[in-house]
Amino acid sequence: MQELGWVFGFSSNISSGVVDLRTSTCPKSVCYAAGHNFIIYDGNTHTQMILQGHVHQIQCLAAAPDKSCILTCDAGCDALLIQWDSKTGQAMKAVSQARTNGIIAVDVSSDGSFFATLSATVSADMLQELSIWDMVLGNEPLCTVSVASDDLQICVRFNEADGGELITNGSTTVFFWRHLTTHNTSTHDHPSAASEAKGENKDVNHHHLEGAQAVLKPKELKCVPGSFTVSSFSPNPQIAYSGTVDGDAICWGEISESCPTTQGCYHSTQSSEQIPLNWVC
Repeated sequence: MQELGWVFGFSSNISSGVVDLRTSTCPKSVCYAAGHNFIIYDGNTHTQMILQGHVHQIQCLAAAPDKSCILTCDAGCDALLIQWDSKTGQAMKAVSQARTNGIIAVDVSSDGSFFATLSATVSADMLQELSIWDMVLGNEPLCTVSVASDDLQICVRFNEADGGELITNGSTTVFFWRHLTTHNTSTHDHPSAASEAKGENKDVNHHHLEGAQAVLKPKELKCVPGSFTVSSFSPNPQIAYSGTVDGDAICWGEISESCPTTQGCYHSTQSSEQIPLNWVC
């Protein structure tokens, strides 16, 4: 089979399909998806690394904050989550996503410790899943929660100022999420050398996700917003935005005691006593 010499164009139909890989040693580098091919382009040398491993068209990609590795995902019966070394182009790990029919959105936390994925599945038999993974990629996510909505979530973003907070959106719904970690130490009152040798006395982190759906009250707006396309937190960690197909930006802000009323605002349906998220427009 003849190898590709050069790939023209890129997959312009996927959100965040071009990722900045610039570093001090490589100031003109980007990566992008082109069908089922993954391209790392070096503007200094005008060269491409054409990487292949996905059977289906790549749906999303994201890079670690230090640009050392890149994640690519596709959707379909033989879908994979692949972690690539950005310098060598070698696949560091590939994990099958056949159970959920693949992944359609991915994002990496600002400290590079975790990444989040949204599965491609929404059906009567299986709800879509939001998962948190360790950046040192294993075969299973650290935790997974089902998204209780028929509206397929198409975007996931971490809050850069608060790595435990995330936002997702579908075409008509927005969810806010909290990644929580509890630390448990499994010990015996008098641990034996044998138990220590077996690894029975060790620290364990337990991860879980909690979420709240934001409720939109369009009658209080100047116009009915169009379908949501993408969401993100602003540099102000207490503000988030959701863009629409009409070019509008829906602003979400944290409810405070000074807020005279929550009527006509965007707000979370879940109490802040249950989850530390409560948002209004």
